[in-house]
Amino acid sequence: MTDWLQSLHRIGERGFDAVLVGVLSGSGSTPRDAGAKMVVATDGVHGTIGGGEMEFQALEIARGMLRAGDERAARRFPLGATLGQICGGAANLVFERVPAGAEWVRVLADWHERGEPCVVVTPAGEGEGSHLLVSADDAWGSLGAAALDAQALETARRLLGAGDEGPRALEIGAGTAVFEALRPTDFNVMLFGAGHVGRAIARVLGVAPCRVTWVDGRAHEFPAEIAPNVRRIVTEAAVDAARSAPAGSYFLVMTHSHALDYELIEAILQRGDFAFCGMIGSGTKRRTFETSLVKRGLDAAALERFSCPIGIDGIKGKEPGAIAIAVAAELLQRYERSTAARQQNEPARA
Repeated sequence: MTDWLQSLHRIGERGFDAVLVGVLSGSGSTPRDAGAKMVVATDGVHGTIGGGEMEFQALEIARGMLRAGDERAARRFPLGATLGQICGGAANLVFERVPAGAEWVRVLADWHERGEPCVVVTPAGEGEGSHLLVSADDAWGSLGAAALDAQALETARRLLGAGDEGPRALEIGAGTAVFEALRPTDFNVMLFGAGHVGRAIARVLGVAPCRVTWVDGRAHEFPAEIAPNVRRIVTEAAVDAARSAPAGSYFLVMTHSHALDYELIEAILQRGDFAFCGMIGSGTKRRTFETSLVKRGLDAAALERFSCPIGIDGIKGKEPGAIAIAVAAELLQRYERSTAARQQNEPARA
Protein backbone atom coordinates (compact mmCIF):
# COMPACT_ATOMS: atom_id res chain seq x y z
CA MET A 1 0.00 0.00 0.00
CA THR A 2 1.00 3.63 -0.51
CA ASP A 3 -0.15 5.26 2.73
CA TRP A 4 3.49 6.28 3.15
CA LEU A 5 3.30 8.34 -0.04
CA GLN A 6 0.15 10.13 1.05
CA SER A 7 1.68 10.78 4.48
CA LEU A 8 4.84 12.23 2.91
CA HIS A 9 2.75 14.43 0.64
CA ARG A 10 0.66 15.81 3.49
CA ILE A 11 3.65 16.39 5.78
CA GLY A 12 5.49 18.19 2.98
CA GLU A 13 2.48 20.39 2.26
CA ARG A 14 2.63 21.53 5.89
CA GLY A 15 6.27 22.51 5.41
CA PHE A 16 7.95 19.72 7.39
CA ASP A 17 10.76 17.36 6.48
CA ALA A 18 10.38 13.63 7.14
CA VAL A 19 12.39 10.43 7.04
CA LEU A 20 11.07 7.47 5.09
CA VAL A 21 12.05 4.15 6.70
CA GLY A 22 11.54 1.01 4.64
CA VAL A 23 12.16 -2.72 4.93
CA LEU A 24 14.35 -3.49 1.93
CA SER A 25 14.75 -7.21 2.52
CA GLY A 26 14.82 -9.81 5.24
CA SER A 27 15.88 -13.34 6.02
CA GLY A 28 14.18 -15.83 8.30
CA SER A 29 11.23 -14.63 10.38
CA THR A 30 10.71 -10.84 10.42
CA PRO A 31 7.90 -8.63 11.80
CA ARG A 32 7.07 -7.14 8.39
CA ASP A 33 7.76 -8.11 4.79
CA ALA A 34 9.93 -6.25 2.30
CA GLY A 35 8.21 -3.05 1.22
CA ALA A 36 6.76 -2.14 4.64
CA LYS A 37 7.37 1.53 5.43
CA MET A 38 6.90 4.16 8.08
CA VAL A 39 7.24 7.93 7.88
CA VAL A 40 8.94 9.74 10.75
CA ALA A 41 8.32 13.46 11.15
CA THR A 42 8.65 16.00 13.94
CA ASP A 43 4.91 15.80 14.57
CA GLY A 44 4.69 12.02 14.83
CA VAL A 45 5.08 8.64 13.19
CA HIS A 46 2.91 7.33 10.37
CA GLY A 47 2.84 3.59 9.69
CA THR A 48 4.96 0.82 11.18
CA ILE A 49 7.76 -1.55 10.24
CA GLY A 50 6.72 -4.09 12.85
CA GLY A 51 7.14 -2.55 16.29
CA GLY A 52 9.44 -3.79 19.03
CA GLU A 53 13.05 -2.82 19.66
CA MET A 54 13.94 -2.75 15.95
CA GLU A 55 11.34 -0.09 15.29
CA PHE A 56 12.39 1.83 18.41
CA GLN A 57 16.00 1.93 17.21
CA ALA A 58 14.90 2.82 13.69
CA LEU A 59 12.92 5.76 15.08
CA GLU A 60 16.03 6.99 16.90
CA ILE A 61 18.07 6.80 13.69
CA ALA A 62 15.36 8.62 11.71
CA ARG A 63 15.01 11.39 14.31
CA GLY A 64 18.77 11.77 14.36
CA MET A 65 18.74 12.21 10.59
CA LEU A 66 16.11 14.94 10.91
CA ARG A 67 18.26 16.77 13.45
CA ALA A 68 21.51 16.38 11.50
CA GLY A 69 20.12 16.79 8.00
CA ASP A 70 21.56 13.46 6.82
CA GLU A 71 20.26 12.30 3.46
CA ARG A 72 20.36 8.50 3.46
CA ALA A 73 21.38 5.52 5.59
CA ALA A 74 21.13 1.73 5.57
CA ARG A 75 21.20 -0.63 8.54
CA ARG A 76 20.92 -4.38 9.15
CA PHE A 77 19.06 -5.53 12.26
CA PRO A 78 19.56 -9.13 13.50
CA LEU A 79 16.31 -9.98 15.31
CA GLY A 80 17.81 -11.98 18.13
CA ALA A 81 18.68 -11.61 21.76
CA THR A 82 20.54 -8.31 21.31
CA LEU A 83 17.30 -6.62 20.23
CA GLY A 84 15.12 -8.53 22.65
CA GLN A 85 13.10 -9.91 19.71
CA ILE A 86 12.86 -13.64 19.17
CA CYS A 87 11.83 -13.61 15.52
CA GLY A 88 15.19 -15.16 14.70
CA GLY A 89 15.62 -13.49 11.32
CA ALA A 90 17.26 -10.30 10.15
CA ALA A 91 15.91 -7.18 8.44
CA ASN A 92 17.67 -4.70 6.18
CA LEU A 93 16.29 -1.19 6.55
CA VAL A 94 16.83 1.88 4.40
CA PHE A 95 16.39 5.44 5.68
CA GLU A 96 15.84 8.47 3.47
CA ARG A 97 15.34 12.07 4.48
CA VAL A 98 12.59 13.69 2.41
CA PRO A 99 12.61 17.50 2.49
CA ALA A 100 9.37 19.45 2.50
CA GLY A 101 8.15 20.05 -1.02
CA ALA A 102 10.25 17.26 -2.54
CA GLU A 103 9.33 17.28 -6.21
CA TRP A 104 9.52 13.50 -6.60
CA VAL A 105 6.84 13.10 -3.92
CA ARG A 106 4.51 15.49 -5.71
CA VAL A 107 5.03 13.83 -9.09
CA LEU A 108 4.63 10.34 -7.66
CA ALA A 109 1.47 11.38 -5.80
CA ASP A 110 0.02 12.77 -9.05
CA TRP A 111 0.80 9.53 -10.90
CA HIS A 112 -0.69 7.46 -8.11
CA GLU A 113 -3.86 9.58 -8.07
CA ARG A 114 -4.23 8.91 -11.80
CA GLY A 115 -3.86 5.18 -11.16
CA GLU A 116 -0.64 4.94 -13.18
CA PRO A 117 1.57 1.91 -12.34
CA CYS A 118 5.20 2.93 -12.00
CA VAL A 119 8.58 2.03 -10.54
CA VAL A 120 10.51 4.22 -8.10
CA VAL A 121 14.28 3.92 -8.49
CA THR A 122 16.33 5.17 -5.53
CA PRO A 123 20.11 4.98 -4.93
CA ALA A 124 20.71 2.52 -2.08
CA GLY A 125 24.03 3.85 -0.78
CA GLU A 126 24.51 6.37 1.98
CA GLY A 127 24.88 10.04 1.12
CA GLU A 128 23.01 12.07 -1.46
CA GLY A 129 21.08 10.76 -4.41
CA SER A 130 18.16 11.44 -6.69
CA HIS A 131 15.05 9.53 -7.66
CA LEU A 132 14.01 8.24 -11.05
CA LEU A 133 10.30 7.57 -11.56
CA VAL A 134 9.37 5.28 -14.43
CA SER A 135 5.98 4.36 -15.89
CA ALA A 136 5.16 2.50 -19.05
CA ASP A 137 5.00 5.74 -21.04
CA ASP A 138 6.81 8.35 -18.99
CA ALA A 139 9.88 9.01 -16.84
CA TRP A 140 10.80 11.74 -14.39
CA GLY A 141 14.00 12.59 -12.53
CA SER A 142 17.52 11.28 -12.81
CA LEU A 143 20.08 9.18 -10.97
CA GLY A 144 22.70 11.68 -11.99
CA ALA A 145 24.04 10.27 -15.26
CA ALA A 146 22.44 9.51 -18.63
CA ALA A 147 23.97 6.01 -18.78
CA LEU A 148 22.57 5.12 -15.35
CA ASP A 149 19.16 6.49 -16.28
CA ALA A 150 19.05 4.43 -19.49
CA GLN A 151 19.95 1.24 -17.61
CA ALA A 152 17.45 1.98 -14.86
CA LEU A 153 14.68 2.74 -17.38
CA GLU A 154 15.19 -0.59 -19.11
CA THR A 155 15.21 -2.50 -15.82
CA ALA A 156 12.19 -0.65 -14.41
CA ARG A 157 10.03 -1.24 -17.47
CA ARG A 158 11.00 -4.91 -17.49
CA LEU A 159 9.85 -5.16 -13.86
CA LEU A 160 6.59 -3.40 -14.73
CA GLY A 161 5.93 -5.79 -17.58
CA ALA A 162 6.67 -8.81 -15.40
CA GLY A 163 4.32 -7.64 -12.68
CA ASP A 164 7.04 -7.55 -10.01
CA GLU A 165 6.11 -5.78 -6.80
CA GLY A 166 8.12 -4.66 -3.87
CA PRO A 167 11.58 -3.62 -3.50
CA ARG A 168 14.66 -5.10 -5.10
CA ALA A 169 18.22 -3.89 -4.63
CA LEU A 170 19.91 -4.27 -8.02
CA GLU A 171 23.38 -3.37 -9.23
CA ILE A 172 23.38 -0.43 -11.57
CA GLY A 173 26.57 1.15 -12.83
CA ALA A 174 29.14 1.02 -10.05
CA GLY A 175 26.52 1.10 -7.31
CA THR A 176 23.18 -0.28 -6.19
CA ALA A 177 19.67 1.10 -6.56
CA VAL A 178 16.36 0.07 -5.06
CA PHE A 179 13.61 -0.65 -7.59
CA GLU A 180 10.09 -0.67 -6.17
CA ALA A 181 6.91 -1.02 -8.20
CA LEU A 182 3.84 0.94 -7.13
CA ARG A 183 0.52 -0.17 -8.53
CA PRO A 184 -2.95 1.21 -7.88
CA THR A 185 -4.79 -0.98 -5.40
CA ASP A 186 -7.75 -2.99 -6.66
CA PHE A 187 -9.29 -2.84 -3.17
CA ASN A 188 -11.51 0.19 -3.74
CA VAL A 189 -14.23 0.92 -1.18
CA MET A 190 -17.09 3.29 -2.00
CA LEU A 191 -18.59 4.49 1.30
CA PHE A 192 -21.88 6.40 1.09
CA GLY A 193 -22.90 8.26 4.22
CA ALA A 194 -21.00 10.35 6.78
CA GLY A 195 -23.19 9.67 9.80
CA HIS A 196 -22.02 8.03 13.03
CA VAL A 197 -21.46 4.59 11.50
CA GLY A 198 -19.96 6.01 8.32
CA ARG A 199 -17.43 8.00 10.34
CA ALA A 200 -16.56 4.93 12.42
CA ILE A 201 -16.06 2.80 9.29
CA ALA A 202 -13.88 5.49 7.69
CA ARG A 203 -11.66 5.47 10.81
CA VAL A 204 -11.31 1.67 10.79
CA LEU A 205 -10.70 1.43 7.05
CA GLY A 206 -8.21 4.29 7.41
CA VAL A 207 -5.68 1.76 8.73
CA ALA A 208 -6.66 -1.03 6.32
CA PRO A 209 -4.94 -1.86 3.00
CA CYS A 210 -7.59 -0.26 0.81
CA ARG A 211 -8.55 3.00 -0.83
CA VAL A 212 -11.78 4.62 0.35
CA THR A 213 -13.93 7.11 -1.54
CA TRP A 214 -16.31 8.64 0.99
CA VAL A 215 -19.42 10.31 -0.41
CA ASP A 216 -22.01 12.55 1.25
CA GLY A 217 -23.80 15.76 0.34
CA ARG A 218 -23.36 17.26 3.83
CA ALA A 219 -19.91 18.83 4.08
CA HIS A 220 -20.29 19.52 7.80
CA GLU A 221 -20.63 15.80 8.61
CA PHE A 222 -17.08 14.99 7.55
CA PRO A 223 -14.38 15.20 10.24
CA ALA A 224 -11.60 17.75 9.84
CA GLU A 225 -8.91 15.05 9.68
CA ILE A 226 -9.20 11.84 7.69
CA ALA A 227 -6.78 9.02 6.98
CA PRO A 228 -4.39 9.32 4.01
CA ASN A 229 -6.16 6.52 2.11
CA VAL A 230 -9.59 8.17 2.38
CA ARG A 231 -10.84 10.71 -0.17
CA ARG A 232 -13.91 12.85 0.52
CA ILE A 233 -16.47 13.73 -2.14
CA VAL A 234 -19.13 16.28 -1.15
CA THR A 235 -21.96 15.95 -3.66
CA GLU A 236 -25.71 15.71 -3.90
CA ALA A 237 -25.23 13.40 -6.90
CA ALA A 238 -24.32 10.28 -4.93
CA VAL A 239 -25.97 7.99 -7.49
CA ASP A 240 -23.75 9.40 -10.23
CA ALA A 241 -20.72 8.67 -8.04
CA ALA A 242 -21.92 5.07 -7.65
CA ARG A 243 -22.37 4.67 -11.40
CA SER A 244 -18.91 6.06 -12.20
CA ALA A 245 -17.00 4.09 -9.55
CA PRO A 246 -14.28 1.68 -10.72
CA ALA A 247 -15.36 -1.84 -11.65
CA GLY A 248 -14.76 -4.33 -8.87
CA SER A 249 -15.44 -1.81 -6.10
CA TYR A 250 -16.77 -2.69 -2.65
CA PHE A 251 -19.90 -0.57 -2.01
CA LEU A 252 -21.16 0.33 1.47
CA VAL A 253 -24.46 2.22 1.64
CA MET A 254 -25.51 3.94 4.87
CA THR A 255 -26.87 7.39 4.09
CA HIS A 256 -29.24 9.49 6.17
CA SER A 257 -32.08 8.76 3.74
CA HIS A 258 -33.79 5.41 3.03
CA ALA A 259 -34.90 6.80 -0.33
CA LEU A 260 -31.29 7.59 -1.27
CA ASP A 261 -30.17 4.19 0.03
CA TYR A 262 -32.68 2.59 -2.35
CA GLU A 263 -31.53 4.63 -5.35
CA LEU A 264 -27.93 3.72 -4.64
CA ILE A 265 -28.61 0.00 -4.22
CA GLU A 266 -30.62 -0.09 -7.43
CA ALA A 267 -27.86 1.69 -9.38
CA ILE A 268 -25.15 -0.60 -7.98
CA LEU A 269 -27.08 -3.81 -8.65
CA GLN A 270 -27.92 -2.65 -12.17
CA ARG A 271 -24.26 -2.14 -13.07
CA GLY A 272 -23.40 -5.62 -11.78
CA ASP A 273 -19.59 -5.30 -11.96
CA PHE A 274 -19.04 -4.84 -8.22
CA ALA A 275 -17.15 -7.01 -5.75
CA PHE A 276 -19.54 -6.29 -2.89
CA CYS A 277 -22.82 -4.40 -2.45
CA GLY A 278 -23.84 -3.98 1.18
CA MET A 279 -26.26 -1.77 3.09
CA ILE A 280 -26.64 -1.14 6.79
CA GLY A 281 -30.07 -2.12 8.05
CA SER A 282 -32.33 -4.89 9.29
CA GLY A 283 -33.78 -7.94 7.61
CA THR A 284 -37.06 -6.04 7.33
CA LYS A 285 -35.36 -3.20 5.46
CA ARG A 286 -33.80 -5.72 3.11
CA ARG A 287 -37.13 -7.42 2.36
CA THR A 288 -38.78 -4.05 1.70
CA PHE A 289 -36.03 -3.10 -0.73
CA GLU A 290 -36.14 -6.51 -2.45
CA THR A 291 -39.89 -6.18 -3.09
CA SER A 292 -39.41 -2.83 -4.79
CA LEU A 293 -36.31 -3.97 -6.70
CA VAL A 294 -38.17 -6.97 -8.15
CA LYS A 295 -40.92 -4.65 -9.34
CA ARG A 296 -38.23 -2.56 -11.05
CA GLY A 297 -36.97 -5.60 -12.96
CA LEU A 298 -34.03 -6.83 -10.83
CA ASP A 299 -33.74 -10.62 -11.01
CA ALA A 300 -33.00 -13.17 -8.29
CA ALA A 301 -29.32 -13.46 -9.27
CA ALA A 302 -28.79 -9.74 -8.71
CA LEU A 303 -30.60 -9.80 -5.37
CA GLU A 304 -28.46 -12.72 -4.20
CA ARG A 305 -25.45 -10.40 -4.39
CA PHE A 306 -27.10 -7.77 -2.18
CA SER A 307 -25.90 -7.95 1.45
CA CYS A 308 -28.06 -6.58 4.25
CA PRO A 309 -27.48 -6.63 7.19
CA ILE A 310 -23.68 -6.30 6.81
CA GLY A 311 -20.80 -7.37 9.02
CA ILE A 312 -19.32 -10.72 10.01
CA ASP A 313 -21.35 -13.08 12.17
CA GLY A 314 -20.84 -13.13 15.91
CA ILE A 315 -20.61 -9.38 16.58
CA LYS A 316 -23.97 -8.30 17.95
CA GLY A 317 -23.10 -4.81 19.24
CA LYS A 318 -25.00 -1.93 17.69
CA GLU A 319 -22.51 0.76 18.69
CA PRO A 320 -20.95 2.51 15.65
CA GLY A 321 -17.49 1.20 16.56
CA ALA A 322 -18.67 -2.41 16.85
CA ILE A 323 -20.53 -2.19 13.55
CA ALA A 324 -17.48 -0.65 11.87
CA ILE A 325 -15.19 -3.46 13.02
CA ALA A 326 -17.65 -6.13 11.88
CA VAL A 327 -18.11 -4.50 8.46
CA ALA A 328 -14.39 -3.92 7.92
CA ALA A 329 -13.69 -7.55 8.84
CA GLU A 330 -16.24 -8.74 6.27
CA LEU A 331 -14.69 -6.61 3.53
CA LEU A 332 -11.18 -7.84 4.36
CA GLN A 333 -12.35 -11.47 4.32
CA ARG A 334 -14.04 -11.05 0.97
CA TYR A 335 -11.10 -9.21 -0.56
CA GLU A 336 -8.55 -11.79 0.59
CA ARG A 337 -10.68 -14.67 -0.68
CA SER A 338 -11.10 -12.94 -4.02
CA THR A 339 -7.37 -12.25 -4.28
CA ALA A 340 -6.48 -15.85 -3.39
CA ALA A 341 -8.93 -17.21 -5.96
CA ARG A 342 -7.59 -14.90 -8.66
CA GLN A 343 -3.97 -15.83 -7.91
CA GLN A 344 -4.81 -19.54 -8.13
CA ASN A 345 -6.24 -18.99 -11.60
CA GLU A 346 -3.34 -16.89 -12.89
CA PRO A 347 -0.79 -18.68 -15.06
CA ALA A 348 2.67 -18.93 -13.53
CA ARG A 349 5.15 -16.37 -14.88
CA ALA A 350 8.26 -17.67 -16.57
